Amino acid sequence: MHYKRDVILSEVAFGCLKKSVQKVMATVSPMALCLLSGQNKSMSALIDLFLDRIKELFQFLKIKKVL
Repeated sequence: MHYKRDVILSEVAFGCLKKSVQKVMATVSPMALCLLSGQNKSMSALIDLFLDRIKELFQFLKIKKVL
């Protein structure tokens, strides 16, 4: 889990931010990894896709019944 959080989500890059942002990232990161696991695409590919296409992210979250 820590490897995925560090490598895929680049969580270490947020180390210089405020403590409140670090706490949010520590909470959201595992949830994001759980939602992305078990998909046909790699997690990195899905993250890249969702960074560029916010509408597809919301569709994905609706399918997963998060929204």
